[in-house]
Amino acid sequence: MNRCLKLLTVCTLLAMALITVADDDAVPSFAPANFVEGERSLKNLIRFPKVQGDLSVVVNCTSIGSAKGRIREAKCSATGDPSQKFAIAVSRRTRSARITPAIVDGKNEQVDFQFSVVFKRTGETETIDVYTNNRKNLDRFGPDYVSAQRYSPYELPDVCKARRASFLILEIAVVTKEGRVKESDLHVDSIGIAKICETSLREITRNSRFVPAFHDGLPVESVWVNPWIATPIRYRGI
Repeated sequence: MNRCLKLLTVCTLLAMALITVADDDAVPSFAPANFVEGERSLKNLIRFPKVQGDLSVVVNCTSIGSAKGRIREAKCSATGDPSQKFAIAVSRRTRSARITPAIVDGKNEQVDFQFSVVFKRTGETETIDVYTNNRKNLDRFGPDYVSAQRYSPYELPDVCKARRASFLILEIAVVTKEGRVKESDLHVDSIGIAKICETSLREITRNSRFVPAFHDGLPVESVWVNPWIATPIRYRGI
């Protein structure tokens, strides 16, 4: 009898361990953050800058998409726009815009939220198009996809906070359709950064968790590129 009980106990523990492993490997359910429609949509809030001539300007932005549906700390830039009028036209409207929050397993999550805005004028016709992506996968998906959105915490490691100067970080990752990092790289624009700091930054990127990119309503593998200014206090998106 005792032998049977011991065997039953071992089997029970083994089953529990297998369940735990299965849970750890389980793929969460995802819904990416996206812009709302209507008067609070970013597209309806932006105004075309007063400049002359035919043009095509792309503004790329990175921000925080809050769990309450707001856009925070948006940093935008545009090549071919020395005065940054187009970038300012976008960033000044982000606080008024609203998004549907990202959802992971039924819970609203704060995410990094990348988007782009394309301004075009041909003759008298002006158009503004807003896309929820970083434009790094256009060759595969075209413009209508949603970039991967990181939801895991990514505070600046303590080993990097001793530096008083800010430094630029460029994170690059291949994010699978399950929201995991398949490959990653890191470029730090700083001379003499401590090796332990760089190692910690690489570990953050490698271990990040994402809402995967979405195309045609389905999760897809994608390239994710994220520029940051790191300060002794925190990361700041640019």
